[in-house]
Amino acid sequence: VQLLLDSIVELMPSPVDVKAIEGELEDGTKVERHSSDEEPFAALAFKVMTDPYVGRLTFMRIYSGKLTSGSYVLNATNGKKERISRLVQMYADQRIEEEEVYEKHFLDCLLFSFKYPLDNKYGIDVGSGAGFPGLVLAICYPKLKIDLLEPLNKRCNFLNTVIDELKLDNVKVINDRGETYCIKNEEKYDFAIARAVAKLNILLEICAKLIKINGHFIALKGKIALEEIKEASNAILVLDFNLDSVISDHLPTSKDARTNIFLQKIKKTNSKYPRNYGQIKKHPL
Repeated sequence: VQLLLDSIVELMPSPVDVKAIEGELEDGTKVERHSSDEEPFAALAFKVMTDPYVGRLTFMRIYSGKLTSGSYVLNATNGKKERISRLVQMYADQRIEEEEVYEKHFLDCLLFSFKYPLDNKYGIDVGSGAGFPGLVLAICYPKLKIDLLEPLNKRCNFLNTVIDELKLDNVKVINDRGETYCIKNEEKYDFAIARAVAKLNILLEICAKLIKINGHFIALKGKIALEEIKEASNAILVLDFNLDSVISDHLPTSKDARTNIFLQKIKKTNSKYPRNYGQIKKHPL
């Protein structure tokens, strides 16, 4: 499934790659809408369903502009304006309310930093995806220098677009895989961090060589973190790390459990690590 999703991300066009859409205003005037938050709102409602918890759900592809709960939009089919009562993000059978996005994506990325000072450090976000947590850290900690390591080219294009739009000068995007990038960048970083990428034993082997001696690997995990630590006990030993601390917390509104794992590097990483990714995944330490 992951290979399929990665292929979709890599091969399908992103919103900024799609040409402007054409449409008509209420008075019949033909207009174009470009993919930009600054443009007036335009979207395609492509699916309507009934949810037992939320009620009627309308799935939309947004072409331009912004949408907030409580706002009104024109239904082009019936010519009437309709009020947007709620906004939710759907992930399989999970629903995240608009207000919870900031908590479950942004605050979640920052929890560890309340106990781990970041000013004047140099870090790397491995498997950055949409920039969580690396972009969030770059925004909130201007004295931090951080690299975003991401293997998929289109995700890198998105990250660079955000960096340019926000005029961030303390963050850089690197289009590469962790197990290959680390070969020429050994012990370059004060810390490496990863969120929602892979299990702890797999991540640690990929990231170990990047981290300076006495530096940290920081894994942002959820409710099964303690199980992952137990499963990774051999990897921690073989790769010469110590379990420095484990900090558990809960998000304030949803009360979802969050556990941040801090592993400290105590010795230079053995030259035979990391192995190629196929071996790492098939035979984790």
